Amino acid sequence: MNSTSSEMGRKIRATVLTAVMALIHFLMTAAMAADWPQFRGPGGLGISMDEDVPLTWGPAQNLVWKVALPGKGASSPVVAGERVFLTCYSGTLDTVRRELLCMSQTDGSLLWKTAVPSKLPEGRISRGDHGYASSTPVVDGERLYAFFGKSGVFAFDLDGQPLWQADVGGELHEWGSAASPVLFGDLVIINASTESASLIALDRQTGRERWRVIDIQEAWNTPLLVPVNGETELSNVTSPVYHAGHLYWMHESTGIAHCVDAKTGEFVYSERVDRAGEVYASAVLAAGRVYYQERGGRTHVLAAKPSFEVLATNDLEPRGLFNASPAIAGGRLYIRSDAYLYCIGG
Repeated sequence: MNSTSSEMGRKIRATVLTAVMALIHFLMTAAMAADWPQFRGPGGLGISMDEDVPLTWGPAQNLVWKVALPGKGASSPVVAGERVFLTCYSGTLDTVRRELLCMSQTDGSLLWKTAVPSKLPEGRISRGDHGYASSTPVVDGERLYAFFGKSGVFAFDLDGQPLWQADVGGELHEWGSAASPVLFGDLVIINASTESASLIALDRQTGRERWRVIDIQEAWNTPLLVPVNGETELSNVTSPVYHAGHLYWMHESTGIAHCVDAKTGEFVYSERVDRAGEVYASAVLAAGRVYYQERGGRTHVLAAKPSFEVLATNDLEPRGLFNASPAIAGGRLYIRSDAYLYCIGG
């Protein structure tokens, strides 16, 4: 590559970075601290504007409530107003039963639950703990949209009444289905890589297909919409959060927390967090802290700054399997295991 091409490439990268940073700034300032409407919260960035999120908690500290769930799942909770929504499943390949739950943000009491029809039999998942309720729903204030792999995409009103269902493919994969729906304009966008090797946009009101991009191979990630052309590739499972010019994430299996300069791509630190186990949940950021939820139940809280500092390590009992990413709303953390939903608050 000659110097002219190299300089042009540098300018393009700088332009893309500036556009992305501008979008992140816009989404952060526009985000409502009270709600967490989709996977990784407002804009899908994993960032909360709440400043009073607890630093420490445990079975006898800052635990507002804990409720048992009627089924397992890796989907994250979403919060809209005074309600918390969650999906779960129970049963075997031939009897999988999925449910959409609505709980009170105040005390965790069940307001309603709706059974979601499944197309059976389901496929066998080689990693059985991934399960059949891995996609996080998204809520827009009037409706809730949920994705259940080959069983399709469903729209409900906020009282749990079904509005429409759309098929996006019937193929199966040994790792199951996981990508969460996102909203854009009047569209619901679905990464149906597993089901039909496609990225599909559905009409919010009717569920009718509006457009499709094909040949999306083996992608389990939830789309993040940015108004630029370009691509980024980071860690295998967890997604990073951006704060003050740096990206933060934890490796899924080594327990190593990373900080990277977002402008240069250079690693600022890569440090092993004491007692950290496997991490499937993506990091969330609030009050100048990065929260890393590990699969065994511990949450490691690190300072969101370009120097390694562990602020707290928190445990929840009884332990279970924690694959879901935390939600933050109204100064509270909502943490989901395969057995319980926990509400952590000051």
